[in-house]
Amino acid sequence: MSAIYIGAALDLRILKSNNFDFINKFYYIDKNNDEIFIKNINKAMQFHNMKLINIDNNVRTYYNKKNNKKIIYYLNTELPKNYENIKNINFDILIFAGYNPDSCILKNKKNIKFIGLNDTFFKNDFNNNKSSILYKIHNEKLFKNIFCNYICIFKLT
Repeated sequence: MSAIYIGAALDLRILKSNNFDFINKFYYIDKNNDEIFIKNINKAMQFHNMKLINIDNNVRTYYNKKNNKKIIYYLNTELPKNYENIKNINFDILIFAGYNPDSCILKNKKNIKFIGLNDTFFKNDFNNNKSSILYKIHNEKLFKNIFCNYICIFKLT
């Protein structure tokens, strides 16, 4: 299975957690791309035994052969502005942690599992962005049909 995590920054908790053992490919999306941020990503990935195996412009691929986990990290990617760059990513799971991204990432998607982490505020007025995922979940009945499951993880194990 594959998961997308928008606004991931340096959050690698999911690599340490048993809650995500069934996911072997992660797509991390973040608008940052400065040299210090990239250096910190590389350091964090190395700490988690993720080896940098490819760089293609703003896309960096990391892999851990031992546990067969891959992270494809899209830098300098902001939604909806850069949607065209990532619209063809196939994913089964949306990881929702601390950031309320634009809903464009869910265009033409069905049967997506929504995994929310407990440090995220899920209230309707999280922000007034009418194209955000949370706004649409709370206010557009048909939008909820995109998701087949809603899972909240209270403690990463």
